[in-house]
Amino acid sequence: HGTRQFIGSLAVQAASVTTLYCAAHAIGAPLPWATLAIAALLGAVVGFALDQVLTSAGRPTFVPAWTMPILLVLLAVAAIVLAIPVRRAVQGTRRVDPFRAFRIAMLAKASSILGALLSGFGAGLLVFVLTRPVAPPIGSVASIIATVVSGVILLIAALIA
Repeated sequence: HGTRQFIGSLAVQAASVTTLYCAAHAIGAPLPWATLAIAALLGAVVGFALDQVLTSAGRPTFVPAWTMPILLVLLAVAAIVLAIPVRRAVQGTRRVDPFRAFRIAMLAKASSILGALLSGFGAGLLVFVLTRPVAPPIGSVASIIATVVSGVILLIAALIA
């Protein structure tokens, strides 16, 4: 009776690991380009609308902090570095924990969506600022451009990971 229970628990564990592997493989598949394009478009609309609402209320336009682009690039580097062992395991050189592979796939997928949203958001801010009759300060434009570029870097890094 104990052996039968032991074999049954092993079968359940094997099934759960197989299910997790299949889920990680499906989640590890890159997002469709349409999803990322919609995220970028949504970010651009929100960025433009935010600046429109702020200036309509007589407030200054939104300028992202300089720390945002730095953090986005650090997140891109982390996604790539964490994905290297999983990539090696897929190529057959080493075995990897399926839970770790699942977490890294989720990080890459979330990072690609975040990169698309924030690059679109920065593009919306940039379009609003550059279409105004008054020339914006160079520091605010540089910060917005850095946000757009770092969002694109995060998006590309997440798709590679």
